[in-house]
Amino acid sequence: LNAKPQLDQYLIGHSGNVSSVAFSPDGQVLASGSGDGNIILWDVETRQPIGQPLQGHHLFVVSVAFNPNGKTLASVNSNFFIVLWDVETGQLLREVQVGDQAVYSIAFSPDGKILASGGYRAITLWDAATLQPIGQPLQGTSTTYSLAFSPNGKLLASADTEFVTFWDVETQQVVGQPLLGHHGYITSVAFSPDGKTLASGSLDTSIILWNTETHQSIGRFLQGNGSSVQSVAFSPDGQTLASGGSDGAILLWNMSTFQLVGRPLRGHSNFVRSVAFSPDGKILASGGDDHAIILWDISIPFDARIGTYQPISQPLQGHHDIVYSIAMSPDGKILASGSIDRTIILWDVETHQAIGQPLQTSDNLSLAFSPDGKILASSGGVGNSITLWDVETHQSIAQLTPQSLDNNTDIVNSVVFSPDGKILASSSAGIITLWDVATRQPIGQLQGHTMAVSSLAFSSEPDGKTLASGSVDHTIILWDVATRQSVGHIEERGPVDRVVFSPDGKILAAPRVGNLIVLWDVGTLQPIGQPLEGHNREVISLAFSPDGKLLASGDGDGTLILWDVETHQPLGQPLQGHRGFVSSLAFSPDGKILASGSGDNTIILWGVDPHSWIEITCKLIGRNFTRAEWRQYFPNEEYRVTCPQWPPQPEAEATVTP
Repeated sequence: LNAKPQLDQYLIGHSGNVSSVAFSPDGQVLASGSGDGNIILWDVETRQPIGQPLQGHHLFVVSVAFNPNGKTLASVNSNFFIVLWDVETGQLLREVQVGDQAVYSIAFSPDGKILASGGYRAITLWDAATLQPIGQPLQGTSTTYSLAFSPNGKLLASADTEFVTFWDVETQQVVGQPLLGHHGYITSVAFSPDGKTLASGSLDTSIILWNTETHQSIGRFLQGNGSSVQSVAFSPDGQTLASGGSDGAILLWNMSTFQLVGRPLRGHSNFVRSVAFSPDGKILASGGDDHAIILWDISIPFDARIGTYQPISQPLQGHHDIVYSIAMSPDGKILASGSIDRTIILWDVETHQAIGQPLQTSDNLSLAFSPDGKILASSGGVGNSITLWDVETHQSIAQLTPQSLDNNTDIVNSVVFSPDGKILASSSAGIITLWDVATRQPIGQLQGHTMAVSSLAFSSEPDGKTLASGSVDHTIILWDVATRQSVGHIEERGPVDRVVFSPDGKILAAPRVGNLIVLWDVGTLQPIGQPLEGHNREVISLAFSPDGKLLASGDGDGTLILWDVETHQPLGQPLQGHRGFVSSLAFSPDGKILASGSGDNTIILWGVDPHSWIEITCKLIGRNFTRAEWRQYFPNEEYRVTCPQWPPQPEAEATVTP
């Protein structure tokens, strides 16, 4: 799940090798043909089969192809029969026996009037409506493994055991000389959408790109790992070429640079026999000898820095400048993000969409929800006050200006509500102001720092009356809010930019210069064990999970780390997704989501709940462990179902043949 973010869904339904996959012209249906003799039509949106499998073949289904009108599907099996199917009803329309020689490939012309079939020593053009041959079979080849019509329908390319041949569809004559260059059987050919390039893949592990006008080679790719090329396909925009190999890997090639795009897509355990792009180019389907079909979401960026935990959506993009602060509502339904683009956006956590229009304000350095979720407090930049917002109406309901604030020089760095929601604390310069939320009036000041106070945090336990402040003056001070007196003082080695309490109020976490994090015992004000060491840049943001078992930290190069508070060890690999510093972190109340705001102007929602990973994985895989997998991973345990929505795997498992 974590190593393959582009892997979108396994489609499980065949009991034999999947030899061919094809998308309907509208992209709503995927057809798959298999060695089990069945064809399955899949609903691409729901990922479920449409009706029962098409069962007109009794032997290996070698190839399937949609007519460009989308109404008809053609298929051919190893018993030499070509069948036409009604896509809507699943009914067999027509069938014809090609002869007594094997047929390996079929292809429709772009206008849908001609169906070409290729096999042992012959290529036949058929009237697509009547399945009557058009003229005599095209001679001059040995065995044809793949066919492709050019986009304008004038040329037909055939892949042979030794070479590629171009045919004039109208005259049914060879065009030019055969294309020589491969040193093994040519398994697949595909035209680029503009018709200027033909790609051919071979058992010799290479892909050759041919200029369709000059018939000259213009490039060569290698599948890698000594893997034979089983299938090739161009994306609809012609910018990408996909190739499937005998090692189970799929490679994507950039047609502008002739370089690999990202890393190989690995999900099949055996030969990848067929690859096909959806019409919108966002999904790549693959079928293999492991009986599986995989849908790949290739709209997800290929990032070499992918870590253990994955975003649960694309980054939330709505700000035009640095996201400085984020805050999660107490019910976990709303995420607020503040940016120096002078807007605050409220996001629906479930749909990942913005709620209404952005709130127009000043620079947003800090955000905080009241405990009842009805008020959002935001602090502004130089010369600005604190704004209180009605979360439901999105309207400003109050402006608070600390009495000691020099509006020309000072900045309100932090705002935080007390656990009972009655007090709002704000920091500016070296002074902390306490506000009565009901009257909107200041009720006291805490003075003890000699320089700007960067961060504030209320302890929610045991009584919620303790406030921690971190300052540029290298100190952390603990305050009794009722008496306005300092009850603890920590000297640090540098500026303290962030302080956070654990939910039980027993631990205070703060970054230390040198890319470290220190956990302090609130009772003794002594460090708990050694500092947490793992970041390569300064730590900017911290957040405890609601159960206090995890601490999340973000640094200056966009890296997030999840720490086990008890062991002081990282959990898994760092979270890599941002391309700017991680300014702020917030957990959802149930601890299943971690939100991060960044200097790259985005917010990312991360799934950090192991139970949700299991649910997602079960949905994605579409099956339970096989018996062989169970013996490999759990040799001392009795087989059991781990995905309750899928049936147990049978005792006898089909063997996979290359």
